[in-house]
Amino acid sequence: MANWGLIIPQLNATEIAYGDHYYRRRLQTLQSVDEMVDAVIKRLDQAGVLDNTYVIFTSDNGFHIGQHRLKPGKTCAIEEDINVPFLIRGPGVPKGKTVDFVTTHTDIAPTIFSLANITLREDFDGSPIPFSENGIQKAQNDPKHDHVNVEFWGTQRGYDAFGLASANNTYKAMRVLGDRYSLFYSVWCSNEREFYDMKKDPGQMTNLAGSGSGQLLDRPLSVVQDRLDALLLVLKSCKAETCRLPWRHIHPEGGVENLRDALDAKYDEFYAGQPKISFSDCKDFYDIASEGAQDTLVYYDP
Repeated sequence: MANWGLIIPQLNATEIAYGDHYYRRRLQTLQSVDEMVDAVIKRLDQAGVLDNTYVIFTSDNGFHIGQHRLKPGKTCAIEEDINVPFLIRGPGVPKGKTVDFVTTHTDIAPTIFSLANITLREDFDGSPIPFSENGIQKAQNDPKHDHVNVEFWGTQRGYDAFGLASANNTYKAMRVLGDRYSLFYSVWCSNEREFYDMKKDPGQMTNLAGSGSGQLLDRPLSVVQDRLDALLLVLKSCKAETCRLPWRHIHPEGGVENLRDALDAKYDEFYAGQPKISFSDCKDFYDIASEGAQDTLVYYDP
C-alpha cells in the first residue's frame, strides 16, 4: 500500500481475535439477509410471477477484516473493498452461469432499462449487462469495456474500538482488465500512486508504481503507467459516453479501444506528455479545485 497504509503496524493477538469475532458476527447477520431472500422468492412463487420476474442481489461495497493489517472497514480501494457480488435470475438468464467480464454499479440502471425494453438515456455512465448466452459471448470478446473506476472522498475509520483513522483517504482508482491483463491503479490525495499486476499479485503486495524495471504486455512498466495515468484522468471526471468509451475520448479518430491498443509504441511520446492526476489538498468532499488537471490531451494522427 501507499499513503497512510505504509505505517499500519502488524495486528496483535487481541486485534486478530476481535477480527475473527467480527467476521462471525457478520455471518450471523447475513443469515437474516438469506431469510429475506428466501421470503421474497417464496412470495413471488406463491403469486405465480417468479418465472416472469428478474431478481437482482448485489451490495454497495465489499469489506476488509485484517487484510493489509486493516481493522474492519470498507473505504479503501483494495480488492476486498471494491469487489461486490452481483447475482440475477429471471427470464432468459442461464442457470448457474458465471462470467468475469467487466461490470460496475453504473451498469445497473441501463441493465434494468434494457430488460424492460426502455430506450437507454444518452447520459448513462454505464452500459447494459448482457445475460443471454449470445450477449455474454459478445461481451467476453468485446475489447472496448476494460475498465472500472473507483473513487472516494473522506477519512478512513475502522468499525471497531481498534480502528485506525486517517484524514488522507481521498483517492482516484480503477481496475483495468483484458484477456492478458488485470491491473489496479490509484492516485492518493497525497499524490502517491499504487500499481498492481493482479494476475501475478492478487494480494496487492508489490507496488509497481515508479518501478524502473520490468515489463507488462511486452512494454516497460513506465510506459504502461503513462497510459494508466491518462485513462484515470479521463475516468475521474467523465460523464455519459466518455465513461463508457474513455479510450475514444483520447483517440477520437479511432484505432484505440483498450489498453493493449494504447500500448502501441507510436503513442509513447504522446502519453508521456499527458498531464498527470494530482491533488493540491486532501478534502473529504468533491472539490474540483483541489484535483488538478481535468482534461487529457487528444491524439490526432500526424
